[in-house]
Amino acid sequence: MYALCLRLTADAREAEELTQDAFVRAWERLGSFRGESAFASWLYRLTVNVVFMSRRTTRRRAQRVFATEDPGALERPAEDARRTRARPRSRAGGRGAAARAREIFVLYDVKDMGTPKSPS
Repeated sequence: MYALCLRLTADAREAEELTQDAFVRAWERLGSFRGESAFASWLYRLTVNVVFMSRRTTRRRAQRVFATEDPGALERPAEDARRTRARPRSRAGGRGAAARAREIFVLYDVKDMGTPKSPS
């Protein structure tokens, strides 16, 4: 679980926290495991969901909070404030795209979850 979190986040500290969160979530949701698949598959999906939810929460928080060097920006009309906030989001979007590409690589290449192979 830690290795998966580390691959998806590329940050050891964050991976440790998310691994703990995944174990807690697994313990809380253990009753929802129906046994239709391997336990490892269920645990893998739960861990991926924990990482994705953490990213979504972080992204939403970043969109609500913004830093500015100009204190007057807080007093400007709403139109100006929206334009000021839009700049940091666009820069963060580039990092988000790289993170999404990393997730896709890990899921499809490293974990061999690519396109289904045709029967031989």
